[in-house]
Amino acid sequence: MSILIICGEHSGDFHASKLATSLKHHAPNTKIIGIGGKYLKTVSDTFLCDIVDLNAIGILEKLRLSKFKGMYHALDTCLKTKTIKKVILIDFQHHNFKLAKRIQKENIPIDTFITPNFWMWNDLKQMKKLASYSTNIFTIFKKEHERYECIHPNVHYFGHPLSIQSTLPLSERPKLISIFPGSRVQEIKYLLPTIIQSLDLIRSQLSPYSVQLSVSSSTHLPLITSILNKHTSLPIDLKEYSSTTLINNSQLMISCTGTATLEAVASNTPLLIVGSLSPLTYFVAKHMLKIDLPLAGLPNIIMNKMVIPEFIQSDLKAPKISEKIKDILYSPNKYIDCYAQLKEKTFSKWNPYLESAKIILQDPTTH
Repeated sequence: MSILIICGEHSGDFHASKLATSLKHHAPNTKIIGIGGKYLKTVSDTFLCDIVDLNAIGILEKLRLSKFKGMYHALDTCLKTKTIKKVILIDFQHHNFKLAKRIQKENIPIDTFITPNFWMWNDLKQMKKLASYSTNIFTIFKKEHERYECIHPNVHYFGHPLSIQSTLPLSERPKLISIFPGSRVQEIKYLLPTIIQSLDLIRSQLSPYSVQLSVSSSTHLPLITSILNKHTSLPIDLKEYSSTTLINNSQLMISCTGTATLEAVASNTPLLIVGSLSPLTYFVAKHMLKIDLPLAGLPNIIMNKMVIPEFIQSDLKAPKISEKIKDILYSPNKYIDCYAQLKEKTFSKWNPYLESAKIILQDPTTH
């Protein structure tokens, strides 16, 4: 049996590899065909193309769809030449509807594992559109599950895939501050200059600390290096090893709004969240699409209140951020007091990949 898995984000690529491994665990003869990134590639029997570094954020960035022509050509060829029992779409906002339309033409069932952010925005129209082509929907947040459960009969929830980390107490960690500026070019451009300016403002107070920056892809190295050379002389080491290792050793983590924020919670690492959209994208989202998302960081969205400091859009100012950095480093424990409740709301005793794989394989449409 062949299953095609498609993902377009760095975090989705990681989840895709874990899900593919779980499918093979339950059914070793399963053949995985992949469209995604380096993690999915390592566990795929046939890998069609790497697309995760092509993805972007923002209105103008999303209009540049020509760079995905190779993906659609590879998909169309695969659908016509291979016998595929099921397709699994993982997140990949802005492309999942176009992908689903092509897949449906071949009468191949589709499962959705981790939905885009429509549920966060209360965008019922887009949620119903996704539900209309999904045989099963696998959610990773309770709110996501509750909202889709109202419009689809086969919605499953086994907790978030991130497991609780076994980590060193803060008192036993090195004096280390980690920076996670994102996995997309636009995130890095918008966020990294302000982050390093914030650290520069309190450089004298950071003398006991080393600073390390997580590089999600080697393709971002020239951009990151150019920003560092232009904006700071503060010694910052670039790290391409496991993000989990870096997070688990940090006294403070400064991160964009993505999945890494939940890894910080899982490892009891004090966290500061930053985020920004281009002015045009922000204007369109707020005033034309009427998207009201007062909280941006995943932990804050889960708790429906500001439990983790976040600096978004007009609040993304170096002086404000530097003051918060000082406070967190001075009294970190008060910033992780909320983590127990966050973990209770987010993580579970199940392995979401293994449990989801069981359902995917038991589904009559895969036989």
